Order: sequence, then C-alpha cells, then structure tokens
Amino acid sequence: EELPDMPEGRVGHCAVSTIGSEIYIVGRRTRSMDIFDTVTLTWKIRKYLRHMPEVRCNAAAVVLKNKYLVVIGGLGAVNNYVVTASCLIYDIWCNRWSSTPVSIDMITARYGHTAAVLDG
Repeated sequence: EELPDMPEGRVGHCAVSTIGSEIYIVGRRTRSMDIFDTVTLTWKIRKYLRHMPEVRCNAAAVVLKNKYLVVIGGLGAVNNYVVTASCLIYDIWCNRWSSTPVSIDMITARYGHTAAVLDG
C-alpha cells in the first residue's frame, strides 16, 4: 500500500514515535511539525499543532514518558544557523512548546547527532 506524501518536503529533520500510533516529525528550516498516524495512515491537520519556538535543523529528538518530545541541540536560526546546546520540549498532551533553562543546556553544542532514551 502506498503511503500519503508528507504535507511538505523536509531536510535536516528528525522523527520519533510514541508508544501509540503517531510519528512526530520536527525540524528543518521552519518551525513546523508534522504528525503521521500509523493506524489511519493519515497526516494530522497542521492548523491544530503549535509551531516550535525556534527553527532547528539537524537536531536529535526523543520521547520521554510518552508525554514529552525533546528536541536536542541542532542548528538554530539565530546568527545564520549557529550550532546550539539548548533543548526544546513539546508536551504532547497539552500541545505546548517550552525551552529548557540555560542551566541545563548541553555542555557542548552539537548537530547531526543522535539520542536515545533508556527506561524512559
């Protein structure tokens, strides 16, 4: 069976899945996010999804406690795609984005990396 195309093309993005049937696709040169439902084989309507607070390309993403999507590092749009050490957190249940405090940023800014969650 052929799957439907994404709402728009992406480059430098990351994708994570939850325990449910959804795959979250975030990051590129815009602040948008797409969600694909693997049961209904459809894309969620974008107008109901909040945009990321800032652009992130080539970041890593993980899901924590089946509630939070965490986008880690990547290239931010500030100062012409500077590598960032900060994280963005999306609350899947509340459809809300937030940024982590500077005090818990990564020690080293990075992009093009991966991340994994153990027991999480």
